[in-house]
Amino acid sequence: MNLFLYRIPEEHTPKEDLFQLLKKEMTENENVIDVEELKKVYIFACQVYCGLKRYSGDEYVTHPLNTALILAQMNVEKNTVYAGMFCDALEKTKVTKEELKENLPLEAAVLVQTLNNYELENQVSSENEEAALIKIAERLHNMRTVRYMDETVAKKKVKETLEFFLPAARKLGNNKLVEELNGLVLRFGL
Repeated sequence: MNLFLYRIPEEHTPKEDLFQLLKKEMTENENVIDVEELKKVYIFACQVYCGLKRYSGDEYVTHPLNTALILAQMNVEKNTVYAGMFCDALEKTKVTKEELKENLPLEAAVLVQTLNNYELENQVSSENEEAALIKIAERLHNMRTVRYMDETVAKKKVKETLEFFLPAARKLGNNKLVEELNGLVLRFGL
């Protein structure tokens, strides 16, 4: 059984290759895509996350790029994909809200700011579906790489996924997300 319902790149795929996959996915899903705008957003993401590493040792920017790739595979609107590239930037980096507004389309910058104070367990609705999808896509990538985390952190992620992220995915009616998250919870369960 293939546990992964959304296509995933090879493990430890470099950021440059993730960008190419993202560009390809967005090009296939949208009638018109501004490749220069996408490249500008990607370069800014690389600058924002520069120097940070993941538990796996990979550059941290690969996490938000994978989040954006999952969102692109869901065929969401481009600003939601762009915001996915900054899914935890306000928490993990020194980027300011003003810098986001200067370097991203306004809708994407506002969505990133929304993510900073977003409580998934209480706020899933049609008005903030984009924020919920970004949070769930981010968690999906975290669950795909949970084996690299410290055991205590991993157990916390699995428990949160079961308690908050799976119900949110169900509420949004995204069966692919539900199935993959559920499979990952069972694989890496408590």
